[in-house]
Amino acid sequence: MLALTWIGAALAGGVLYSATDYAALDALSAQVHVAGRVAGATTTWVWPDLPAGRWSFAAVVPPDSAIAGLRYRHGDGDWVSAGATPSDQVSVEAGPDGELAELLVGEVFSTPLPLLTEPGTLTLELSWQQVLSARDETLSVVLPLDDAGLNPGEPRVDVTFDVVGLEDLVAADLAPTGDVAIAGTDAAASWSGTMGDADAVTLTWTEQPGAFGVQVLTYRPAQDPFTGALAGPGYGLVVLVPGPVDAGARVDQLFTLVLDVSDSMAGEKLDTAVAAGGRWLGELEETDRFNLIPYASQAWPFRATAPTASEGAVARGDAFLARQEAAGLSDPGEALTEALDLADDTLQQTGFLGCGGTRRGPEGDAPPVADNPIEAVHGGLSAAAYVVLLTDGEATAGETDPDALAQQVAQENTFGASLFALGIGPDADLGLLDRLARENRGEAALVEDSDGVANAVAALQERLQDPLLVQPVAVVAGAWDQAPRDLADLSGGHELLMAFRYDQPGETQVFLSGLRGPEDIDETYDVALPELDEALPVIARAWAQLRARDLDTAWLSGDTSVLTELTDLVETYGVASDVVTLAFEASDPESSGAGDAALAIADDSAGCGCSAVPATLSWTLLVGLGAAVRRRRVRPTSQNRRR
Repeated sequence: MLALTWIGAALAGGVLYSATDYAALDALSAQVHVAGRVAGATTTWVWPDLPAGRWSFAAVVPPDSAIAGLRYRHGDGDWVSAGATPSDQVSVEAGPDGELAELLVGEVFSTPLPLLTEPGTLTLELSWQQVLSARDETLSVVLPLDDAGLNPGEPRVDVTFDVVGLEDLVAADLAPTGDVAIAGTDAAASWSGTMGDADAVTLTWTEQPGAFGVQVLTYRPAQDPFTGALAGPGYGLVVLVPGPVDAGARVDQLFTLVLDVSDSMAGEKLDTAVAAGGRWLGELEETDRFNLIPYASQAWPFRATAPTASEGAVARGDAFLARQEAAGLSDPGEALTEALDLADDTLQQTGFLGCGGTRRGPEGDAPPVADNPIEAVHGGLSAAAYVVLLTDGEATAGETDPDALAQQVAQENTFGASLFALGIGPDADLGLLDRLARENRGEAALVEDSDGVANAVAALQERLQDPLLVQPVAVVAGAWDQAPRDLADLSGGHELLMAFRYDQPGETQVFLSGLRGPEDIDETYDVALPELDEALPVIARAWAQLRARDLDTAWLSGDTSVLTELTDLVETYGVASDVVTLAFEASDPESSGAGDAALAIADDSAGCGCSAVPATLSWTLLVGLGAAVRRRRVRPTSQNRRR
């Protein structure tokens, strides 16, 4: 399942444990550095007076991160690399209580340490990296401190943040409250306390909107820490930047709400869904268009052609929603195909009963009536077409087979609408909703009950409010295995990521096209792909995760030929898959080795968490990354720059 919002995260709150006990942590410190769109940190734990014996270390690992180094020292001895491998870093040992993975909420990194032959102070240092992208105009780094109470006492915590933005910073906030200072593109923040004072430390900041275009980050090590290949292919990550929101760049929305009004939606669920739909209508610009498709065993469209969101049309739409009552079975297939068909008619400006032209009635947007002829307006509209489905169950009428239903909807979506599906309550068929969304350039999410509907719909509405590049296509010349296959629309305040592999270093180009404002655009950006660039192993994980997502969708759509590649991605990079799970047998506490990995086809395609797979590189490689990122920013070539 794809969440409606995404926030970057760091890691902290680690524990040291033996077969019988947890060690008393004295202090934890974290130094977080953000350069452009990459966050990295060194987190240090100190355990004084540690008894001799066999100990293992575990910490919560955030999604989509990569570990760049793990080392420790005993007493005043030299630093020793832990030599962590991908399997070490996603394996989970049971711990003395047998429930370590359950107590530490999230994906758990766990690795055993060599036998300590004498007591003394143990210091452990972990370095990590993570790619960030702007969401709702903000960027965030989160250090969770919740250790489930496994560290005896209340260890000291000291956290510092150092941010170098791509543009001038206009605001920065730290929670819990701490010291924050902004100067141009830089920000610094710090927080001190104890682990019991806060569940997490979060820095959030906002930059001035950068120019519309792309930024490119790369990674090509001499030896790939994931595959072991010498001088193997490189990895690239394209960050698509929407640019400032203005009337000339914004594309009008064509919003269609598909609302389940079957008998299971009776009461609070329908009331909250109707209210959420009404709030979306109220946020539309007057030049946007909308339609409403309530359905039970059949669909009842609000209009045959979507009207503009004038004050009168929105009022009539609100009244139409308020009249809905829950009754009957549920046929989402008919409702979605009707929604897509009517949206296509609106965009193509085809007319009632097959005539050319818009359908206009006495109030300007109603179906034609006697003595009120159709006004033909030939041509086509340019709009960002969004279909939002709200439902609490599965298909009980019409086409009920999930495969056939998903295929039916995909075949009807000939014009590239984005479909977003929100399941309400535990009976919602999240597997079907996820597939419908994936195959139609959208996302699916689940809320536990009707109380979460308003927030989920509001978050989605905000994210789609200002389309600035619709149906984008980005191609990197000479690259292969670009992912995701289908890019989402680029909206104001929200950056997009696209990853790729490359064989040939040197100068190349990124071609970007789509609908921006009232016209199609084609931009060309010159970029340099380096022969050697070892600083950012997280780019490799980002590519693998995006590629796995594409392969998941292909497999769920019936293409079983992708299974071998998908299995290799999960095994090699440790990325999350809805189709293939990566499981580990618990290691013997008396052994210093990790458990054996096992791969299996998942029984449930509703989604799984992300496992982090680190690269065994030194944190010192990130020194000077801020300047490097800024040097690699690219601009349109002069002949293609928009004027």
